[in-house]
Amino acid sequence: MTYVLLLLFALTVGLVLGLLYFGGLWFTVSRLHEVSHPGYLLAGSFLVRAAVVLSGFAVITYAFGSRLEVVGLCLLGFMMVRVVLVRRWGRVPRASRQVG
Repeated sequence: MTYVLLLLFALTVGLVLGLLYFGGLWFTVSRLHEVSHPGYLLAGSFLVRAAVVLSGFAVITYAFGSRLEVVGLCLLGFMMVRVVLVRRWGRVPRASRQVG
């Protein structure tokens, strides 16, 4: 039973990290029109989000001895959040994308 709880914990941590990363990305993109230097906001947001997620994965990897199934479930939870949020919030229509 303890092993199953460990796997559920890894999946939950992945879900939380995904919510932080992709929720933060959505929040940043929705605020771009409100700032005078959107590039700084994007860069700063990316650095913070990436640092949080990489730290979370590093802690999971270190705490559980680099067990592949634990890290894999954490990554699976992270990517599940992406799929759910893209379906919920939708993709940007092709006509509204700016090229170049």
